Amino acid sequence: MQPSPEPPATAPPTAAELIRLLAAGVASLAVAMGIGRFAYTLTLPAMQLELGFGPGFAGWLAGANYAGYFVGALAAGYLPRAHSAVGPALAALALSTATTAALAVVAAPWLLFGLRFVSGVVSALIMVLVAEVVFARLAIAGRAHWSGWFIGGVGLGIVITSAMTLAEPGAASSTLWLQFGIVAALLSAGCATVLWAQPSLPVARAAPAPGRADVRARRLLMASYGLEGLGYIVAATFIVAFVSAEQRSGSAAAWTWLLVGAAAMFSGAFWQMLGRRTGAWQSLTWAYVAQTVSVGLLLLAGKSLALALVAAALFGLTFPGIALMTMALAPGLQPENPRRLLGLVTGTFSLGQAIGPVIAGAMAEASGSHAPGLAASAVCIMAGGLLCRMAWPRRSGPD
Repeated sequence: MQPSPEPPATAPPTAAELIRLLAAGVASLAVAMGIGRFAYTLTLPAMQLELGFGPGFAGWLAGANYAGYFVGALAAGYLPRAHSAVGPALAALALSTATTAALAVVAAPWLLFGLRFVSGVVSALIMVLVAEVVFARLAIAGRAHWSGWFIGGVGLGIVITSAMTLAEPGAASSTLWLQFGIVAALLSAGCATVLWAQPSLPVARAAPAPGRADVRARRLLMASYGLEGLGYIVAATFIVAFVSAEQRSGSAAAWTWLLVGAAAMFSGAFWQMLGRRTGAWQSLTWAYVAQTVSVGLLLLAGKSLALALVAAALFGLTFPGIALMTMALAPGLQPENPRRLLGLVTGTFSLGQAIGPVIAGAMAEASGSHAPGLAASAVCIMAGGLLCRMAWPRRSGPD
C-alpha cells in the first residue's frame, strides 16, 4: 500500500525526527488544503452576500482554484527527478499563505480569479512534493504505516478555520481571510524549519517498465480518481451553502463543516488500517462506496440537522483517505518514475475538480438549489468506485 522506499543516503531518522517531519507535513497540508483551498467553502455564503455574486460565479471561482491545481500537479510531475522537493515546496507554502491573506483586500473579479488560480497551483505542488519527502523518509525508517496521518492535515486546517469562524459569528469574509492568512503564516514558518533540515535523498535506479496489467491498472486508477475529483469537489464546495440554506442557520453550516474537518483528520489512518486487513485496493473501493452514501445522506437530510451531521462526518472520513491511498498505490504502478505518475494522477483528479463546481454552479443557478449538482456528484463518485474495482491488479492481496 505504501510507496516503495528509496535507498537511504544517511542513517535512518529517529522516531522523534520522524514525528517532527510528519507534523510538518500535516501542517503544510493544513496551510495548502485545509486553509488555502477549503476556507473558501466556509466563507462562500458571506462572500456571496458581501460581493453580490450567485452560485454560477461561485462555481467558476472554485473552478479557477482547481484549474490551478491541475497546472501545479503537472508541474510537480515534470520536475526533474534529481531535483530536491524541499525548495519548491517551501516556496509554494509562502505563496499559499500570501494568496490566502490577499483575499482579505481583493474584490475585483479578475483578481479573485487570479488569486484562486495561483492558490490552486501551489496547493498541488505542496501536496505532491511534501508527500514525496514525508513518504520517502517514513519508508526508509520502516514506518510507512504512519503516512496515514499525513493527509489529516486537510482536516486540521478545516477544523481551525471552522473554529475561528464559529468564534466570530457574523464576521466579514475579509476579516476571516486575514486571520486565516496569519495562521497560515505561523504554520508555514514551523514547516520551513523542519523541511529545510531534511537530507537529500538519492534518485532511485530505474525499474523495468511495468507489464500490461500495470498499464491497465494505471489508466483505470487515473480515470477513477478523475471522477472522484469531479464528484467529491461539488459536495466539498457547496456543502456549507447547502446546509445553510436548508437549516436557515449559518452556525449549523459551520458546525457541519467543522465535523467534516474533524473526521478528515482521521481519514487516512482509518482507511490505511483497513487496507492492512483487507488489501489497499479493496479499502480504496470501500471508501468510494462510503463517500457515495455520504452524499446521498446529505440529500436526504432535508431539515434534519442530525442526519446532515452524520453525512458530514462520513464525507470527511472518506475524501482524504481516497487521496492518500491513491497516492500510495500509484508509485507501484510506475516504479521507474513515481513522481511523474503522482503528478499525472493528481492532474487527472484536479481536471475533474475544475469542471465539477462550474457544472454544479450552473445547475444551482438554473434550479435554485444545490441538490441536482449534489445528486450528479454522487453518480460520479459511484462511477469512480466502479472503475477503481476494475483497476485491481491481478494480485491484490494486503499490501
